[in-house]
Amino acid sequence: MNNSKNVLITNANFLKTKRMTKSEKEIIEKFYKETWCELSVKDGKFYYNGNLDLVGNKIISQLPDNLTVNGFLDLTRSSIIELPNNLTVNGFLSVCCTYTTKLPENLKVGGDLFLTNTLITELPDNLIVNGSLCLNYSNITKLPDKLTIGRSIHLEHTDINSLPENLTVFGDLDLSYSAIKELPENLTVGGYLNISNTDITKLPDNLIVGSYLSAYHTNISKFPNNIIVGEGMDLSYTNITELPDNLVVNGSLMLRETPITTLPDNLKVNGDIDLCHTNNLHLPDNFTVTDSLILVNSRIKKLPNNLTVGDYLELNSSDIIELPDNLTVVDCILIDNPEIIDVSQVNRELSPEQQKKIHDIKNMVLFWKRNGVRYIKADGIFSVIDSHHSNVYKVHKLGQ
Repeated sequence: MNNSKNVLITNANFLKTKRMTKSEKEIIEKFYKETWCELSVKDGKFYYNGNLDLVGNKIISQLPDNLTVNGFLDLTRSSIIELPNNLTVNGFLSVCCTYTTKLPENLKVGGDLFLTNTLITELPDNLIVNGSLCLNYSNITKLPDKLTIGRSIHLEHTDINSLPENLTVFGDLDLSYSAIKELPENLTVGGYLNISNTDITKLPDNLIVGSYLSAYHTNISKFPNNIIVGEGMDLSYTNITELPDNLVVNGSLMLRETPITTLPDNLKVNGDIDLCHTNNLHLPDNFTVTDSLILVNSRIKKLPNNLTVGDYLELNSSDIIELPDNLTVVDCILIDNPEIIDVSQVNRELSPEQQKKIHDIKNMVLFWKRNGVRYIKADGIFSVIDSHHSNVYKVHKLGQ
């Protein structure tokens, strides 16, 4: 019969590091008892080679200073209340749903940083996060001026009401349902910008958005002339009354339930145009829609001359009572008005001129210039132009 007591036997390998101090050995043994994970000492600092998953750990309350985790560090719902000084995490770091109140100085995160549902109210200066910064549903109220984020910033459902001037976000910037009231001048967002359901009333001059702009349920009433958007825009449920001349939208344009009354003659949209629930709208003659045109419940009285729709045309519950003779719709027409039953006169094939116009819009290469920096969006990639000769461009992706 074995009467031996249960004894914690640690792996001796991590205690064999040369010149390890007594204090270091004690810290390593304590950490092993609390996590069953083995630390080592490398270049005078504590080191964990791998992913450190401490989700829900209610035993450990602190981590040693000068710790490097060569993987992710997940502290979600753990008992950690303070992060160590000089912490480096090569993967993502999550302190979600903890009682952590602040981040340490000199924190470096190689992946994403998740601070959702924490008590942290501010970020340290010189914070470096190579991935995305996820602050949604946190108590953060402002961002530091010297902030380096490699990808996206998520600030939805926060009390942040301002952003640093000349901010560049290499990925997406999500401000939906936040307390933000205005955007800084010279804001550059490499991915999508979401300001929906905020108190923002205008967009800044020289705004650059490499991907999609979502501004629905805001009080925006006017667009600046020099705005640059690399993909589509959703301006539904805003106070927008007009769009600037020469506007190029390289994606869908959503204008549901807006007071807009006309579209500019030279508008180019590479996608659907949604004008549902609009009033007294006038569309320009010779208008080309590369994809679908949706006019459900709109009070438009008449379709323009020489209208070209590359996909389907939806007119259900609209005030349209007749179709023009020179209408071209490649796909179907959806209409529930019993007065319009004959659609045989609608052209179903694109002329060579119409084909070329749609092809040119769908294959647009977008160029911008701001503060001496030139940008290009081609094949769905938003880049900075380093140099070019004729039609050959040397570029690098924003943030690299």
